[in-house]
Amino acid sequence: VGDGSDLGRISSQQVFLSSLVRTVKSDSTLTDFTKLFGLATAASKNMTLSKNLSNLNTMVSIALVLK
Repeated sequence: VGDGSDLGRISSQQVFLSSLVRTVKSDSTLTDFTKLFGLATAASKNMTLSKNLSNLNTMVSIALVLK
């Protein structure tokens, strides 16, 4: 929904994150530590994260559980 509402924003975020997860899984990012740390670094620079998630090692550990 592109109407500028909260529901539209939430829907857009869900579509984006779903696509991101599919891409990351299909591009072998979770098995390539260079790509994985690059993704974690980009995420930490472009999102406001909780204190626990701002640690790159924590993000990589979570990603490894997903594979």
